[in-house]
Amino acid sequence: GIRIARSSCNIVLRNICITNSRKNLKVNKARGIDSRGYNIHIQNCTITNVGHPGIGSWSNSKNDSSSIYGCLIAHNGIYDSQRSVGGKPWIRGSGIYVQNTHGTKMIKHNVSRGNYTLGMKAYAESVKSGANNVLFIRNVIYENGHINDNNASAFMVASRNRAVTNCRINGNFFFMRNSYVSFGTKTDSKNYRLRLGYQL
Repeated sequence: GIRIARSSCNIVLRNICITNSRKNLKVNKARGIDSRGYNIHIQNCTITNVGHPGIGSWSNSKNDSSSIYGCLIAHNGIYDSQRSVGGKPWIRGSGIYVQNTHGTKMIKHNVSRGNYTLGMKAYAESVKSGANNVLFIRNVIYENGHINDNNASAFMVASRNRAVTNCRINGNFFFMRNSYVSFGTKTDSKNYRLRLGYQL
């Protein structure tokens, strides 16, 4: 994968394909793109069969205008043996995972499918990070969570310790079996203030 340091800025990653040729689903695989800098633009990339998340764009103390545009993110995730749940490895796998506290991040025209748990999420647990000012526009999110049906979400915007502000979800397409789209403050590991979505 690719890791972008916190001090890095004004970088464009375009037309890159990142994958893992190992077929064993339970191997702890590295992340696809791990972006900790600011004003980082990821465009027209294909991220498949890597760890969690496929693309991560994290909070930075700078005014951030990072974007993820036109990417295909598919079949990503790990069986995390370092953090077990009920004595079993924690199954984690988001296509896109975003945090933001300063500036506005744009997530637009991406396809996220077949990832282990979530298609896309803006989510923060730490009081130092946030899930604010994230725009999700015209993305296609489908058939995620097939590895872990008990924790399957098409899409999530939430924060454990602070309110979520100014996130916009416009013109996206969601499709999941036995799943939901969730928004609001996460009160515990299973419950959300509001759940929306189409369920078969």
